Amino acid sequence: MGMQISNVFIDSFDAEVKLAYQATKSLRETVRLKTGVVGSTHTFPTAGAGVATQHNRGNDVVAMNASRARVAATLSDWDAFDYEDIMDIEKINFDDKKIIAESTAKAIGRREDQLIIDALEAAIVGGNTVGDGTAAFSLSLVASAAQLLDDNNVPSEDRTIIYTAKQKEQFLSSTTVTSSDYNTVKALVAGQLDTFYGFKFITIGSRTEGGLPREAGVQQYAFAYHKQAVGLAIGKDMTTMVDWVAEKLAWQIGCVYSAGAIVIDADGMVAIDTDDNP
Repeated sequence: MGMQISNVFIDSFDAEVKLAYQATKSLRETVRLKTGVVGSTHTFPTAGAGVATQHNRGNDVVAMNASRARVAATLSDWDAFDYEDIMDIEKINFDDKKIIAESTAKAIGRREDQLIIDALEAAIVGGNTVGDGTAAFSLSLVASAAQLLDDNNVPSEDRTIIYTAKQKEQFLSSTTVTSSDYNTVKALVAGQLDTFYGFKFITIGSRTEGGLPREAGVQQYAFAYHKQAVGLAIGKDMTTMVDWVAEKLAWQIGCVYSAGAIVIDADGMVAIDTDDNP
C-alpha cells in the first residue's frame, strides 16, 4: 500500500464485518454446505433408492443397481466495496467504520441467500408445485407441501419454508395458525412464526438482489425444502480487504466472495404458488 494503516484498524474492521455477516445471512444453515471448493464448479453426488430382493440360499446376490448421478453448482464471484476518503479518517478509525462494515456484510449475506433462492426457482416444475397463484398463503398450502415431501419420503426433520412478509401476514391472519390449540404462544402474542407444521419459517424481505420470485404482478412463490435437497458450494468465503488507493486519496474497504448453489434433489423441494393480493 502507498500509505500504511494500523493492523489494529484492519483487524477491527474484519471483526466488525464478520460479526454483522453472521447476524444477517439467513439461509446457509438450511442447506447442504461445501466449503473450500477449488475450481469454478462443484459436483454434489445423488443416489437413487434401491429395492431389496428376497434372499435365496445358494443363488447369486442380486445387485440393487441404485442410480448414481451428480449435479454441478457453478460458482460466481462477488464483491462489495466502498471508499472512505482520507479527510474523513481521524487517526486510525473512521467515524462510519461500523456502518460500512455492516453494509458490506449485509450485501454479501443477501447475495448468498439469493444464490440459494435462484437455485430453487430454477428447479420449479409442475410436479413439485402446490397452489395455482390464485389464493393467499395458507395452512392448507403448507399442509399440501408437507404431504408432497412426505410422499417423496423426505425426512421430517431439517425442513424449511422461506416466504415473503406479505405471505407471513396472510398466514398469521389465519385463526387456525394463531390458535393456541395449534401453535405456540409466540405466534399468537408476538406475531412471529419460527417453527410450525414441521418447518422452520424464514421471512425474506424485498431485496434489490431479487428476493423470492414473482410472476404476473401478484403471483408470488414461497419454497419448502429439505436441507439435503439444496447445495451451497463456497470457493472463497467472505474475505475482507483494506487497501489504500492513491488515485482516490481514500481507503478501499470491503470484501470478496465466491459461491454457487444448486438443487441436488428436486423431490426434496416444493414451490408454493400464491396470490400476493387475493
